[in-house]
Amino acid sequence: MLALVGAVREEIIDLKRSMVMREVFTWQGCLVYRGKYGNEDILLAQTGIGQQRAERATTFLLTRYPVTTIISIGFAGALRRGLRTGDIILCSALHCDNRLAHEPGRAKIYHSDAGLVSLLSAGPRSGAFRLYRGSSLTVAKVVTTPEKKQALGETFAADIVDMESYWVARIASARRVPFLGIRAVFDTASESLPAFTQMVDLDGEWHWSKAFVYFLYHPEELKTLPHLCRKAREARKSLTACTSYLISQLERSTVLR
Repeated sequence: MLALVGAVREEIIDLKRSMVMREVFTWQGCLVYRGKYGNEDILLAQTGIGQQRAERATTFLLTRYPVTTIISIGFAGALRRGLRTGDIILCSALHCDNRLAHEPGRAKIYHSDAGLVSLLSAGPRSGAFRLYRGSSLTVAKVVTTPEKKQALGETFAADIVDMESYWVARIASARRVPFLGIRAVFDTASESLPAFTQMVDLDGEWHWSKAFVYFLYHPEELKTLPHLCRKAREARKSLTACTSYLISQLERSTVLR
């Protein structure tokens, strides 16, 4: 069985709409959909944001279901200049901020499964998404400024930054389940994110009271919302196209079965 995990609703909503559902339930804040995507039996999980949510949900899925492949999907910020909103990064190597790993010395680097990488690397001929191989860095908080992005990219030799992929990879590695990380670029390396993007709870929902007060004192930032919504749609469209293509490739392949 294939498991797909994303942190928030916006990352998985289009995939959910294309599923034939057999089961929907919530477990400790993780929303799980089980059903068919095309001819493939899949689990689609909205884990929530950050390390604890990602590790807890991944452990649950791998314990409860006969998962043979797990894929971490979602949005990311670009650390490398030249990447555009909607570009897909196939995470060949996954790093984390050393302070988060609780390991002696430099944190272990995880890698996406070579068989899964080969299935996706060629990409579709339709040009439905732009695919690049690269490295990801998982951190604890949203990175909002170009200066911080540049510093992280140089320190860790990473192309994108997210908040969950490393932790899914770590659990998958411990369980010896093939893993792949796929991320769609949301904000580019030269873009700043407004402060209100951090007013999201671990479920990926707005802290509405905080947001109301913030916009009350910063009404000029309301004009950035349509732009951010467009970026989210573009990133989601590419992410869905890439994930759908990979599932179709898995249906035809016996590499990981």
